[in-house]
Amino acid sequence: MSDTKVVKRRVLIVGGGAAGMSAAFAFSQHPELFDVVLYERSSSPGGMATSTPIDKEKYGAEYINDGVQGASPVFHNTYAMFEKLGFSASDVGMQVSFGKDPDTEFWSNVFPSQVIDKFGADIKKFGKVLKIIKTLEPVFALISVSAMLRIFNFSKEFGEIVFEYSSETFLASIPTMRAFPRLSTLYEAWKNLVEKDSQGSTRVINGREVTRVERLSSKAVGGVTAWSRPTQGTNNEQSVISPGEEIQETFDEIVICTDANVALSLLGKGARWLEKRILGNVKV
Repeated sequence: MSDTKVVKRRVLIVGGGAAGMSAAFAFSQHPELFDVVLYERSSSPGGMATSTPIDKEKYGAEYINDGVQGASPVFHNTYAMFEKLGFSASDVGMQVSFGKDPDTEFWSNVFPSQVIDKFGADIKKFGKVLKIIKTLEPVFALISVSAMLRIFNFSKEFGEIVFEYSSETFLASIPTMRAFPRLSTLYEAWKNLVEKDSQGSTRVINGREVTRVERLSSKAVGGVTAWSRPTQGTNNEQSVISPGEEIQETFDEIVICTDANVALSLLGKGARWLEKRILGNVKV
């Protein structure tokens, strides 16, 4: 057997949202290889996903999730993590509305509107026309939608509002959505699990903001220098409250789990060409 001692890599994770906590959880499964610290500038993990207490007697619930309320069932890894933490999401009815004006140019799958009343006959006829088009698809494939609508005597106004179609609700299918559990409680449980599984090698520190980062060109030990400062959390505009004095630390690796603009700001002039190209093209 080899007596070679494994030297742990010191890792800094910036941001305690879903991405940052997922990274922390992955590192926590290998406490023998990594010594990890996560800095989250808010007073609790969760990033943009927070929970606000509300009046249960008035609203029928004790909280409302802010920033992120839910998602499609296709996010299997998200729900698997929820279950691992002892939480579950609940199915909700999706309410959809479109329109330029809430009084005259508006439709919804929730209740009748003036648009549905006005074009009721066209909507019914459109269902029959779709069957004809499907039967004669090779022919209609060569005809524009606007020309097809004129062939079947639809009004120009109706042509301007045609979306995915249902003869009853004007929406072909209402996607299944799930509402997330109370995210503040979930993220606190996530933090506890990470620190427990890592046997102390992964720590989640709230109320600490990373302000800038410098990296060496190679992946040498101590190749990442980071400056950070304590905070009293963040306000509604996501600005830090009462930032304190900066300190400087060195790490071997860094994982930036923030939005693209913040990531570029942290990297500053040290951002590499590919990082600038990719992060600079992200639209928020």
